[in-house]
Amino acid sequence: MQIQRKSYSEIGNTYFFTATIHNWLPLLACNQNKDLIINYLNELSVRGFIKLYSFVIMPTHLHFIWQQLQKNGKETPQGSFLKYTGHEFLKILKQNGSSKLYEVNAANKKRNTLATKQTFNTYSNLKR
Repeated sequence: MQIQRKSYSEIGNTYFFTATIHNWLPLLACNQNKDLIINYLNELSVRGFIKLYSFVIMPTHLHFIWQQLQKNGKETPQGSFLKYTGHEFLKILKQNGSSKLYEVNAANKKRNTLATKQTFNTYSNLKR
């Protein structure tokens, strides 16, 4: 069975989610950054916004199998996750003096922010 990829997600569906760091730089190699991700995923789960089935964090990207249960205000949990972690990583990078390594050419972006690439695959046949 071939699963069609799409670049959006819907509340209530279960997805395989991938986010990569711009230019495959090893932003997630240090434990502090991994802990930031794990702690925020835990917060989203405890607050009832997501159900996390599994995850893996590698130095340059991460994968989840998760279900977004409800919006976090006006944002999807995915949007909240990407916004929060992006802002926190930027703070850390500025403190370390290495934020220039992760800058993105914003000509095709709405804002100059850290970039991630996201892909989603729907797994509606997973048992819940």
